[in-house]
Amino acid sequence: MQIQNCHLTYCLNVHNANNIDEISLAIKEYSLKIKNQICPDQPFGLGLYLSNKASIELEKPNNLNRFKEFLIKHNLYCFTINAFPYGDFFTPNLKTKVYYPDWTSSERLQYSKRVCNIMAELLPDNINGSISSIPISYKTNNNSWDKIKQSKKKLNDIALFLQHIELKTGKHIDIAIEPEPDCCIETSQEFIDFYQQLNNITQQYIGLCFDTCHLAIQYENLTQSLLNLHAANIPINKIQISSALRIDKNFQQNLLHEFYDDKYLHQVKIKTNKNILSFSDLSPDIMQQNTDLWQEMRIHFHLPIYFNGYDNIKTTNNQIDLDFFKTALKIGVKHFEIETYTFNVLPTNLQNIGLTKSIINEYYFAMEKINAI
Repeated sequence: MQIQNCHLTYCLNVHNANNIDEISLAIKEYSLKIKNQICPDQPFGLGLYLSNKASIELEKPNNLNRFKEFLIKHNLYCFTINAFPYGDFFTPNLKTKVYYPDWTSSERLQYSKRVCNIMAELLPDNINGSISSIPISYKTNNNSWDKIKQSKKKLNDIALFLQHIELKTGKHIDIAIEPEPDCCIETSQEFIDFYQQLNNITQQYIGLCFDTCHLAIQYENLTQSLLNLHAANIPINKIQISSALRIDKNFQQNLLHEFYDDKYLHQVKIKTNKNILSFSDLSPDIMQQNTDLWQEMRIHFHLPIYFNGYDNIKTTNNQIDLDFFKTALKIGVKHFEIETYTFNVLPTNLQNIGLTKSIINEYYFAMEKINAI
């Protein structure tokens, strides 16, 4: 939906939909109900998630034309796509497999090209498109620099491909790299450093997906990070709005057990009196560490943005406040996407209201902030 000269949506990666029929069914069962509550008489923007399998299927002309007619029929439009997970996002024990194939591989390049072609067909005129993607690769054995170096040729190739699409169709589409803990690009400053190494043509079509959960985990001040990125002339193609799990030092360990999950990776950053400790995933082993020096723990677990916490369970939604949205709009961000894909692995008490109602509440949270500007 369009609001205050920007576009707001939610990411469909929360639905277990890995082909066109499943995606269409998820839209009918969830997105249209949300639309009827949020903007029944206006076009409703979709944040599509397309796996590699779905992209192969949807790129076929007959399928793509049928899907376009489906969107028109229901007054829907697509302005952003999540092309981060290559495979089935609901596969058991996904963990670090979500980052592969990465941007050093031809598989990631070809997949991204298919998604770009689909985006060019679905994108309305006079709106730029954004496609979020992985932060190069998962970091293993301090190999970030090698992987970043290997990825530059693939990113230049996708930039040239997008330049060709723009010359042919007049539609501008960006690949939005999404920093994430324990990956080759983790922070907003690391993205600045990376972006400044790219050549001119690549810079025209590669930008940033600013995930408020991921960057809050790194203890960034989100509003200040926006200003720093803007000062460095970094294009912020999309802001993904979500909260991270935040725990004060005096917590009850049994409460944290509710968030253990064998599907998604939940990186942990613990702030101490001296430094920040990193753990690759949330596990009982962390509880064996000396907690005397802990100040705060932040965990890569996307929580609904309206949720303020309970007991010693808190969130980082205090950072996505009015000042954050005001700054984002002032510097020209146009795409906002609610992304709480972890709904189905949340503690039971956070799932009780149901997925549709939860997403609607997230819309109300974001709309209240944006409309107050």
